[in-house]
Amino acid sequence: TITVGKPEVSAVFPAKEIAESELWSWTAAVEDRSEHPLGKAIRRKARELKVKAPELTNFTLIPGRGIEVETAEGKILGGSAELMREKGIGLPEELEKEVAAQFSLGRAIILVAKDGKAAGLISLADVMRADAAEVVSDIEAAGVKTFLLTGDHQEAAAAIAKQAGVSVCKANLRPEDKVKVITEELPAQGLASTLMVGDGLNDAPALKAAYVSLAMGGEGTGLAVEAAEGVLVRDDLKKVPHLLRLARRTVAIIKLNIGLSMLINLVAVILAATGVMGPVVGALVHNGGAFLIALNAASLLGFKSKPAPSARSVAPSVPVTARAAGGAKG
Repeated sequence: TITVGKPEVSAVFPAKEIAESELWSWTAAVEDRSEHPLGKAIRRKARELKVKAPELTNFTLIPGRGIEVETAEGKILGGSAELMREKGIGLPEELEKEVAAQFSLGRAIILVAKDGKAAGLISLADVMRADAAEVVSDIEAAGVKTFLLTGDHQEAAAAIAKQAGVSVCKANLRPEDKVKVITEELPAQGLASTLMVGDGLNDAPALKAAYVSLAMGGEGTGLAVEAAEGVLVRDDLKKVPHLLRLARRTVAIIKLNIGLSMLINLVAVILAATGVMGPVVGALVHNGGAFLIALNAASLLGFKSKPAPSARSVAPSVPVTARAAGGAKG
C-alpha cells in the first residue's frame, strides 16, 4: 500500500546441488496462479527468462503464508520462512544467512522447497511510493495515529515503516491477525474508529472489518476493491489525508446546519407566537432558512485540503492502518 506495488526480482539463491534453472522452474510452478504482487513479479521474470514450469496437478493456497502445489516432479512449496518452519522444513546455514541479509535490506523473499527439502530463495525489492512519507506525516499532523500491518518479516517491515515514518509497525501478520488487530487490539486502546487502507488479497478481511476502509483501485486486487467501502481509483495516497479533513469539515457543517435550523425555527416560533410574524412571512423565513442551510452545505464543493501545521493542534482520534506491499505469500 505504501510501496509502488510492482516488486522486481533482485537476487536468486539456490541451495547447494540445486541448479538455478531448477529453482526457477519450481518457483514458476508455485506462483503460476498467484494473484499476489510477488507472484506476479515472479511470473514476469519467468516469462522474460523463458522458464518452463512443470504442469500442476493440485494447487493449495495457504492464506498469509504461501502456496503448495503438486506436479509430476513432486510436491513444491513456496512462501515465507514461517511457512517453512510450520512444515518442518529446515534451512541450510547458507540460506539462513541470505534470509537475514535480504531482510536487513528491506526486501521480501520467497523460499522454495521440493519434497520437504529447501531448494533456495528468490529475493524481491519494491520501492516505497515517492509521496508515502509526506502522506504519513500529513496524516499524523492531522492528529491521526498510523499503523503498518503487514505479513512481511519484522526487519523488512521495520525498514519500510522507518522510511515512511509510520508510528507503529506490526509484522508477520496473517489475514486473520490483521482483523484481530483492528477488531480487538485497537479498540482495547480506545481506537475503535479505524480507517484501513489496503490493496492485497490478504487485506480483504481487514478491509471488511474496519470501521471505514479504502482500497487501491489501480494496483489493488479485485477482492480488496470489493471488500472496501471506498476506492482510490488512481492509487493516490494523498487523497487519504484530504478525505480525513473533508470528513471532519462535513461533520462540522452538519452540526452547524442543525444549530442554524433550530435557531431559525425557535426565533420564528417566538415571533409567530407574539403576533409579530404572520403566516406568509413565516413561510418565507422557513424557505429562506432552508436556502441558507443548503448554501452552507454547498460550500463543501469548493473544499480544498491544507496540510495541518502540527500534530499537536488536533487531538488524536482515528487510527489509520496500511499494508506494505510485499511478503512471501500467495
